[in-house]
Amino acid sequence: MDNVKQFLQGARLDSGTAALMTGAACGAGAVLTLVRQVYRHQVAKEKVQRARNRRADSLQRAEQAVLRYKKSVRS
Repeated sequence: MDNVKQFLQGARLDSGTAALMTGAACGAGAVLTLVRQVYRHQVAKEKVQRARNRRADSLQRAEQAVLRYKKSVRS
């Protein structure tokens, strides 16, 4: 951090350099935001898939229980 401060104090910032640094900072922020958004979307997608899997498993267990019940009633 001190190195950055020394660099910025020693550098002469003209308008082109300032614009370039501002653009780089904005670009880095945009990339970070995009990466976070993609990650959150992926996490949400995984949660939905896990819920679908749980629902399918529960439905299958319920169907098996119904079949077992029907078998026991017939006997």
